[in-house]
Amino acid sequence: MKNIHTLLSEIGITVPEEKKADFDKAVLANYKIVAEVEKITTARDNYKSQLETAQTALKKFEGVDVENLKSEIAKLNISLKDKETEYQTKIADMEFNSVLDCAISKSGARNATAVKALLDLLLCNFIDFS
Repeated sequence: MKNIHTLLSEIGITVPEEKKADFDKAVLANYKIVAEVEKITTARDNYKSQLETAQTALKKFEGVDVENLKSEIAKLNISLKDKETEYQTKIADMEFNSVLDCAISKSGARNATAVKALLDLLLCNFIDFS
């Protein structure tokens, strides 16, 4: 790439030495080098592409009712907690029945089902069979 002073001298224009610094400053303030323009153009094109991508992504969310989604999430969280409580209750019942079966078998009873039928299971919750 040729210097601006070389280009001017090729067409017969010369800038006096005492004015070259001021001329260079004025040129740099008002004009950009081709490489700088290409760099700026590339950056601009990248930003345009990012903007288009973001706008496309935003269009997917048009018409979405955020409040409805929030209420659905709240309902699902409540349902999840209810299921967790239900499963914990089932697990506790299974553990109790296992301990009860073990205690009945240790006692020498022949029919665990018949013994369970005779027990008041609510009172047995307070007895430790271990």
